[in-house]
Amino acid sequence: MLVIDLVITNLVIPGLLTLWVWKSSGSSLAGSVTCLLTTASYFIFFWIGEFNKAMTLFGALWTPLVVYASYRLIKKTKGAPLFPQKIWKLAALPVMMLIASSFIYVNLSSLLSSFYQKQFETEHFMVYNSKADYAEAEQLANRLEQNYGRVTEALQVEPTTKTKVIVFPSQIHFIYSLGQFSNFWSLGVFNEDTLFILSPKNRPAMYNSSVHEFIHVILSHIDSTRPTWLEEGLANYFGQTDLDALKVLPPLISSGQIPSFDEIDGPAFVYRHGYPYSYTIVEFLILEYGYEKLNDFVRHPEDYKRIFGVSESELHGLWVKYLKGNYS
Repeated sequence: MLVIDLVITNLVIPGLLTLWVWKSSGSSLAGSVTCLLTTASYFIFFWIGEFNKAMTLFGALWTPLVVYASYRLIKKTKGAPLFPQKIWKLAALPVMMLIASSFIYVNLSSLLSSFYQKQFETEHFMVYNSKADYAEAEQLANRLEQNYGRVTEALQVEPTTKTKVIVFPSQIHFIYSLGQFSNFWSLGVFNEDTLFILSPKNRPAMYNSSVHEFIHVILSHIDSTRPTWLEEGLANYFGQTDLDALKVLPPLISSGQIPSFDEIDGPAFVYRHGYPYSYTIVEFLILEYGYEKLNDFVRHPEDYKRIFGVSESELHGLWVKYLKGNYS
């Protein structure tokens, strides 16, 4: 049912709206091209998981088209009786919006009733999941509890309340429920007191990924703005996430493709192999300077000289030397 809802609300209805706007605008060449480009762009953004961009595009480009089409239709029928064949045109837009709203409402209601119900609690977590995923959710909660003490002690911070863990039964539930906060490749996201996690039933990697996301929850309780490489490096190192990615480093290092700290801070993080590189930075800081200085740095990420006794560029040079000695 959820897949049908997804197709209707995000594919069928925009498609019908395209046809309505095109017909009502007089089927002109300009209207045809505009409708085609707008719809194609919307579908592309939707299928790659960029829901926020898709809906922004929908609002920015479709609104004037709908207004123009409505104006032409009203002008065309002004002073003339509205026969039944005209009524469907005038009613098409609100009817489609009503149908879309109904599907969304029904879907959200089913989500709330199906797995936004607390199934059990552990010492530090409250777990919400579907009954079909109870065993996997229980194992996931156990994995989080096993790592809770190690992580909170290492980072010297502990949540004041239990962390909510919402386990989604499938990726389609995960994507459709979180909307713009997720995409087709997400496995988990977080806010300061909640983990949103895909069920490990078909993705065993989620057991480690849940620890990765929990570390982000822990870090959100520390009041500082950290560079991407430090934030993700801490989550990767303490979560022991995707260690196979470290295998890409030797050829990159031997060919001189070692990024600066700035190059793995922000949007370019993923494309510059930020995950494996950030892991090694945190590993280097712990081995070279210890946990006390690492925690000081987590809370004061711009104070290189005071904490490490070297500048940012000098620390980068020391890390590069560590890389070449241990990963090349």
